[in-house]
Amino acid sequence: IADGVSIIVRSHDVLDKVGAKPLQVTKGEVQFDHVTFAYGNGMPVFTNLNVTIRSGDRVGLVGFSGSGKTTFTNIILRMYDLNAGRILIDGQDVSHTTQNSLRNQISLIPQDPMLFHGNLRDNLDRFQEKSDAEIFDALRNVHLADFVSDLPGGLAAQVKDNGYNFSQGQRQLF
Repeated sequence: IADGVSIIVRSHDVLDKVGAKPLQVTKGEVQFDHVTFAYGNGMPVFTNLNVTIRSGDRVGLVGFSGSGKTTFTNIILRMYDLNAGRILIDGQDVSHTTQNSLRNQISLIPQDPMLFHGNLRDNLDRFQEKSDAEIFDALRNVHLADFVSDLPGGLAAQVKDNGYNFSQGQRQLF
């Protein structure tokens, strides 16, 4: 919850540029083009970083605590502006796209996901008001439809102790 709240209460230093356009994702290629980034303390996290993640690639970020894994994802999401360089998605500089359109195109699975106390339906459909059929379509996409169907109560199954009655992998997929 602390991670989520920190994003919500963060001051809005990063603003959409005048004339920002919605991001149009066609392939999903992400490119770091000579990216330099440092937090306010001036110590660089990345200097002249060039990375291309092609459409369909799966990437795991591995490193010591403080090595820049979270920063890598946060600058793609424009939680911060870069000091130099640019990040492109399908050739579009994310700094020239609207933040809402950018963030609507990216899913982020936290390392230690949490579910809210309640039932699965509440956790899976917090704000969208989707039908059971739509929820099960999404569950089929992540290979959890049969698992949820077999639970006593299905979507009404209770989530207990921050979701620890499910495996970490299941919590990540929910």
